[in-house]
Amino acid sequence: MSGYIPATNAVSIKSLGTAANLLDKSISTVTLLGSGEKLKWAQSAEALVIEPPQQQPSDIAIVMKITPKS
Repeated sequence: MSGYIPATNAVSIKSLGTAANLLDKSISTVTLLGSGEKLKWAQSAEALVIEPPQQQPSDIAIVMKITPKS
């Protein structure tokens, strides 16, 4: 997602940025468990950035499934 500018309340996971070299594959999908909503996300050298959902499936916890390319 080149040129992607995240919302200010986006989740940024620096350890999943490509420059961290902690994954041997890039990210394929990011899904919100318990929701059918498609999330906006981008992986750059600096971080994996995920915009929060429009509607949260739970008030207690939000779980995102991050799947690498196979």
